[in-house]
Amino acid sequence: MLESMRQETAALRQETAGQFESMRQETAGQFESMRQETAGQLALMRQETAALRQETAGQFESMRQETAALRQETASQFESMRQENSAAHAETRQHSEAVAAETRRYFDVVAEDLRSDLKAVAEGVSANTERIDNLRSEMKEEFVDVRSMIQFSHGELDRRIRTLEGT
Repeated sequence: MLESMRQETAALRQETAGQFESMRQETAGQFESMRQETAGQLALMRQETAALRQETAGQFESMRQETAALRQETASQFESMRQENSAAHAETRQHSEAVAAETRRYFDVVAEDLRSDLKAVAEGVSANTERIDNLRSEMKEEFVDVRSMIQFSHGELDRRIRTLEGT
């Protein structure tokens, strides 16, 4: 009788060890799958971030070029006004004041337009940063959930083994 109980206990231990090994392999497979999925998502995020950086850099370069062109245009207009001013003193003075006022208004409009463009770019960068932060938070929460499920499963298995060994 005692011998048959020992054999039965040994068989149960062996069966339990097999089940544990199977669970370990399954868990390892799940972890590997999650690791690959996370690595893929991170690679995609890196690509998106790189694309956004390139796009932003291109927009800033475009703005620099536009600003340089505006500077050249403004400098050219002022030189023209200086030459006209020296040719006809009183009449040209009135004319150059009108042109200077018009140029200032034009420059203010262009500067305001550039400000709104810069604001739009800054808002886009801010929105992307927020999306990245949200994704990061979601991933952290999911990892916590997975860890909890694994700990619960291991605890339940441990309880079952103890119950079986106690029998």
